[in-house]
Amino acid sequence: MNTSRMSPMGRRIHVGMAASGIASASDLARRVGVSHQTARRWLYVPGAHFDAQTAIRLADVVHLSLRWLVHGEGVPTPRVDLRPDEAALLADYRRLPKLQRSVLRHCAHDLRTTAS
Repeated sequence: MNTSRMSPMGRRIHVGMAASGIASASDLARRVGVSHQTARRWLYVPGAHFDAQTAIRLADVVHLSLRWLVHGEGVPTPRVDLRPDEAALLADYRRLPKLQRSVLRHCAHDLRTTAS
């Protein structure tokens, strides 16, 4: 796939494709549920558009944040599905002061190394 000819959004899509193991526009089109021509247009035509539902499906398929994928704003944060217990742990972590977060990260590291 020739990334030098891609539009800015196409390059962002390509980042997600590479991380998701999607090797071609045809494979991307099949996974998102659009035509091959539509997927190629997203990759190579500056200003190519899609509706909100398609944008959400595309972000899900390439596992990237919708905001970065569509607008290039922020960072290409991978979309991660969390189980309820993982989401609760993350919410608790985010409520902690900075020092306690650091202590928790060190404890988690120690647990990982002793479990190996």
